[in-house]
Amino acid sequence: MFKKILFLLVILWSSHSVIGQDGRKPEISDTIKWETAADYDRDRDLIIKCLKWLCTAPMGQDVIYRSEANAFVLRWLSGSPDVIIEIDETVFDFTEGNDDILFSVIHAMALTTMTKKKEMDKEKLAVETMRIVCELVDSSEKYSADKKMKAVLKAFRKDKLEEYVRERMQATKK
Repeated sequence: MFKKILFLLVILWSSHSVIGQDGRKPEISDTIKWETAADYDRDRDLIIKCLKWLCTAPMGQDVIYRSEANAFVLRWLSGSPDVIIEIDETVFDFTEGNDDILFSVIHAMALTTMTKKKEMDKEKLAVETMRIVCELVDSSEKYSADKKMKAVLKAFRKDKLEEYVRERMQATKK
């Protein structure tokens, strides 16, 4: 009997440890200084960890940490010599008037750019960014009810983001 209880405790502890590692918030600091390209490069992995957290943690939870992580990442992105984020306002028009969704677009695009840059053209980058944002928004009762998100969420749910982005990009060329 004791062995069974011990075995169950070990299993529960192991599963808790694995789950905890996936959702663990990266340690950030407002005292880190970035002045040279080497400084930015030094913290690249930390920024990627923060971006992964920001792109997977449910919106509306851990609001204080999310705000701190957002500011930390934006400080890094604003001075990074290697990472440039260009948001096509026609493709991402659903961000207008909603800073939380705009920040999610910035986070998703930065994460995708930093982890898959060599594989992505502008259209694929937009699709992957939108997929990440839609996953976040779709899991939020508050943000999924946003009327501006209706068309993109519909495309996401029908697995038609590529077509949605292509149409939006063609509209910007006209």
